[in-house]
Formats: sequence, C-alpha cells, structure tokens
Amino acid sequence: MFDAEIATTLLNRWERMRRTEGVSALELLREGKLAFRHHVCTTAGMSDTQDSGAFDIELLTFDDGSTALRLSTGAHLAAWTRWVAIDPVTDEAQAPRYAIDL
Repeated sequence: MFDAEIATTLLNRWERMRRTEGVSALELLREGKLAFRHHVCTTAGMSDTQDSGAFDIELLTFDDGSTALRLSTGAHLAAWTRWVAIDPVTDEAQAPRYAIDL
C-alpha cells in the first residue's frame, strides 16, 4: 500500500467530519509521520468568459513516489472533489518525469 492510499482514506474521512477548529488534515498526516510536499495551483482558463474552465488542483507528493490530489473549479473553491490516490510511475518510458510535474 502506498502512502497516498493511506492519506486519501484519512483525508476523505476528515473532510466528512467537518472539523472547524483544532488540527488540520495536513497536520494529521504529518503527525502520522507521512512525509510529503504540498502544492496548490490554478490552471488557466481557455476563454475570457466567467465560466472559463479554470480549476484548482491540490496535490500531495509523498516520498514513496505516490500522489494524492483533488480538484475544484476556480469559482467554487469550497466545492472540492474527494481526494484520490495515484500510484508512483514506475516505467520511465511510459511517462517522462517532466510530463507529470505541475
């Protein structure tokens, strides 16, 4: 089992509990000794309309190479998807590293 699988289970349970104070979900992962890097980025929309297709990505990359991510439309930051786990890329020929970096 990869770290991202453990993390997504914990993060999704944490989100359902809707805690308003105390420890954050990311602090919980750190307390559990899961080493990761946290990134948030916004994609550029394709048009100048209000619904431009832009969205936000929150990404956790773990030391074992696995990744957890969730998405939100830029206009609705409170409406995030559930966290999903992605296994590490093991075959360099299938996906060069530059192709999966955000």
